This record gives sequence, structure tokens and C-alpha cells, in this order.
Amino acid sequence: MTKILNLNFKDVPNGWAMCFNDHCALHEDCLRRLVGEQAEKEAPDEIMQALCVTPMAYREGDCKLYAALVTERMAWGFKHLYDQVLKVHYSNIKNAIIDLLKGQSNYYRYRNGERMLSEAQQQKIADIFRKYGYEQEPVFDHYEEHLIFKF
Repeated sequence: MTKILNLNFKDVPNGWAMCFNDHCALHEDCLRRLVGEQAEKEAPDEIMQALCVTPMAYREGDCKLYAALVTERMAWGFKHLYDQVLKVHYSNIKNAIIDLLKGQSNYYRYRNGERMLSEAQQQKIADIFRKYGYEQEPVFDHYEEHLIFKF
């Protein structure tokens, strides 16, 4: 199995079908198989039943439920985001980011690193800075590649 990064089974969304089919030609690079493998490692005594892909999904070298391993560079924490911002722009930029992140409590969760920012959110924050003349990309406190679960 191609390991792009470590997967923690608790990060798997509810309703994600996992796979245990080692005979599938696609299993080396399938997120569903990676999740099944992780379930076997992390929770073998806890998971007695789960949503699973059946062998019928794999026919003639193709799997109808194949899920490619796709990652996204997530960011979290931005305690120094405004270090280079002029005072005249600070309130407007901060308020625009608060609106983007759906309110002040969410804003502080993202700022303090309790929630991760997607690449799309990072880009929208960069767009806010550009609107006020700041061309340098915003720098967040921490970045990490995460697997993306697409239903």
C-alpha cells in the first residue's frame, strides 16, 4: 500500500465505506483499502461491523467504488498573520476573515489551531490580503498534508 501519510482511524468520516479486498488490482492506491487496513491495526477488537465495499464492486480490473489517494495541504494557526499589516488595514482584514470563517468563535478556533484551514480557505484569506495591497502570501503557523475523503 502506498503510504502518503499516516492515517488515524478516528479521522475517517462517518459513512465512509472501507475495503478489505487484497485481490483488487487497485488496492495499493485506494483510500478505502487504506482505511480498512488502518481499522485492522487500530481497532481490531472494537469494530465488529462497519460499512464495507463488497467484492462485487471489483469487476474486470475496475472497481466502481475506488477512491484515489488525494491529499490537501491543510494549515492551522495564524497568530502572526497580521505582523506585516498596517494598522489602517488591520480591522478591515480581520473582519473580512471573521466573515469568511463564519463568525468570531470559529475565527478564534482557526487562529488558535483548533481547526484546520483548507487550501480553498487559505486562498480566500490570501485574496483578502491582496485586496488591501499585500502581495506576499499569508503564512500560517503549521502545515500538514491530509487525505481528502470524497463521497
